[in-house]
Amino acid sequence: RLRAVRGEASVAGCETGEGFRQAGQGLASLQSALHAAGAANTIASLWRVPDLTTKDLMMEFYRLLWSRTAGVAPDEALWHAKVAQRKGKRPLAEWAGWVFCGVPGAGR
Repeated sequence: RLRAVRGEASVAGCETGEGFRQAGQGLASLQSALHAAGAANTIASLWRVPDLTTKDLMMEFYRLLWSRTAGVAPDEALWHAKVAQRKGKRPLAEWAGWVFCGVPGAGR
């Protein structure tokens, strides 16, 4: 039996945002399964991304998300974490594959 997921779900693995077409259902993926289980928002990657870049991006994402002073929503935290990667001169392909799926601005 699947337990309900509450709030956010981040899946820090390669290509976790990919899926397959399912007749009558559209695109089925790990993200869609998490949403069906009750996750309001998910973050997943669309292609293979390096472990070090993923670690740095997720550390910045959670720092912003959990910071009492920043108080940003998950979609904003991911955007700012991606900007930090860009400013750090990391190649686009290493961080741009991370996507937010859910309700923008929700979960503050």
